[in-house]
Amino acid sequence: MFRIEADLSQISLIVKKAVEEALTNFDKINPPPQIPEKKYLNLKETSEFLNLSRHTVYGLTSSGKLQHCGKTRKLIFDKNTLIEWLKNKN
Repeated sequence: MFRIEADLSQISLIVKKAVEEALTNFDKINPPPQIPEKKYLNLKETSEFLNLSRHTVYGLTSSGKLQHCGKTRKLIFDKNTLIEWLKNKN
């Protein structure tokens, strides 16, 4: 059996370095979703952009709280309108 002696400051430093390394590796392994740089977004892109479920986005549009573009069957959202909505939401 090995005996390891360390004081609290050493343990704290080891844990801090381990957490920083884990967070750095997590971002490399799980990058955030890339939203295309375009003016209009479909439902999937909008839900990722807003970090909301598709169901929630549907609910917001049907209640009139979130504007969408056009009168088509597919929901299309103006990215600038979404940004303004986010600013005004808080």
